[in-house]
Amino acid sequence: TVASYIESMSASGTVRLAGAIDSSTIGNIRDSLRNLYASNNSVEVTLDLSYTSGLTKLSAFDFGVNGQNGGCYSLVSLLLPEGLKIIDELAFKDCSNLQTLSIPSTVTKIVGWAFYGCTSLSEIEFPNGSESFGFETDKALYSADGKRLVLYCGIPEEPASTLDYTVPANVEVIGDYAFQGSSITNITFQSNSTLKTIETDAFYECKRLTAIDIPDSVTAIEGECAFAYCESLESVDLPAGLESIDSRMCFMGCTKLTDITIPNGMKSLPYHIFGDSGLTTVSLPDTLESIGENAFRNCKMTSITLPASLETIGANAFYGCTALTTVYYTGTDAQKEALLANTSDTTITALTWKTPPVSLMTGDESKGVFGTIDEALLAIAALNSSSTDYTIYIDGEITGAQTIGSSLSGKAKSITLSGKTSSDKDILNGGFTSDSKGTTLTIGSVDTYGSMPSVTITNLKITGGYASGNGGGIIAGKGANLTISEGTVITGNTALGNGGGVYLCEQVYFTMTGGSITSNTAVDGAGIYTTSTIGGYMNGSLFYSAAVMSDGTISNNTASGNGGGVFVGGADGFAMTGGSITGNNATGRSEEHTSELQSLAY
Repeated sequence: TVASYIESMSASGTVRLAGAIDSSTIGNIRDSLRNLYASNNSVEVTLDLSYTSGLTKLSAFDFGVNGQNGGCYSLVSLLLPEGLKIIDELAFKDCSNLQTLSIPSTVTKIVGWAFYGCTSLSEIEFPNGSESFGFETDKALYSADGKRLVLYCGIPEEPASTLDYTVPANVEVIGDYAFQGSSITNITFQSNSTLKTIETDAFYECKRLTAIDIPDSVTAIEGECAFAYCESLESVDLPAGLESIDSRMCFMGCTKLTDITIPNGMKSLPYHIFGDSGLTTVSLPDTLESIGENAFRNCKMTSITLPASLETIGANAFYGCTALTTVYYTGTDAQKEALLANTSDTTITALTWKTPPVSLMTGDESKGVFGTIDEALLAIAALNSSSTDYTIYIDGEITGAQTIGSSLSGKAKSITLSGKTSSDKDILNGGFTSDSKGTTLTIGSVDTYGSMPSVTITNLKITGGYASGNGGGIIAGKGANLTISEGTVITGNTALGNGGGVYLCEQVYFTMTGGSITSNTAVDGAGIYTTSTIGGYMNGSLFYSAAVMSDGTISNNTASGNGGGVFVGGADGFAMTGGSITGNNATGRSEEHTSELQSLAY
């Protein structure tokens, strides 16, 4: 019999059948392939069923692994017969060595998950054509009209090489399990994408996928586990027009996903949507009405802002969030009481509830209130308007390191950090000590000057920085544009390297139009330190930084090296057109110091 022949094979080759076959024949072949692999795993089999008849359906596990049974790992190529109509789910489960598949023109239905675990499948052929499907040169199987992406079969040339794919504009649905378990690293969408829906397990266990920017045309993510266990996924941009995420466990197990913005209009978060992920910051919309069971189970956030629109919180929604200590709530006391009455999660009810201290404005228009600056920055990124000026107001004291990261590049024209009342009350306090070191405020680095929004600080105290290297109070990264304005006080910061108050990296434009930098300590430049590589090439042209002081005071800072007030390293210098630098101290020279780099220290 064919089964005994397969089991006795001692060398790789083709097995061709003819005549009538049925599901029992397939079962016998499957068992023989399993037995062959168990006895001789070096034999590779090409199975040609194209001369047979009678087979109309491949059912679950016909060639797949079922429970403890072994797989058809010897199968590397398969030719299916005309007359076959359906390939059901799990039909080829874990046929991990299957490389090529020939599908007859009569197949009209391929159920999602049919090729689960077929990690070597790279070529699908339709030798007699197909009215239902098409396989393109980009290694993807589509419906005949191209509107449904059924299966992606790309394999990297080398195990460590990247694998990129661009979804064509006419694709409207990414089907069940389409990318499941693939080695895709980068996925993009054509600019005029018509994609509407992402279905069950579409990207499940895409362990090399690092980011996805879902196009604005998408209105729904359905089913379950659409992006679950994408363990390298760090960035997800959800579209503004997204109406629903019905996908239970959608981002479960995405351990590198640290922040996300849920778009306005969303009303519910389903079961376990972010459970066991790496989330530390989440921005929820003011349209949200319900949070499902286990939604944020075992996440890493220390605080969360809940909107006044929220009506119910499911059981264990925040279970295992051991770092979570504070809930910022935007509603009234009456709304809070109603919410707590409909909350089954005991973790969230036991926490401290506060009024959010951060508000985001564009001119006179409110863009929301938040518990943290990070949440406000996520909102700015989601608004994605490179021509807009934003103001983030801080009401009271916020503790911990703050970062305006390079991910905001091109997302805003300017960002102003402002105290709501004054620097006596409104404070960014790093809260660092000699035992726990860090910088209070960091502005990210970019390679293209002007792509990062300019940053202005006004009516705010910056304190509590204690850096093990450079920059205690503020670090302005490469390509940043920073202004210190009236009412700002940068004080009580320490750098064990340089720049106790402010450290300016190369190619930074810095302006001080008011405020004070006082009582900070460092090795060099206890008040302000500019790097020795302040000039350089950006945007393909030579770029020289500028450090200009037109008003304000730099006083009573202490350097153990040179430049108690200001240390300038580089040919660009420090232009002082107003203000005062006074009462600073340095063990080296605090008034004037010339080095080999023509540095100047005040």
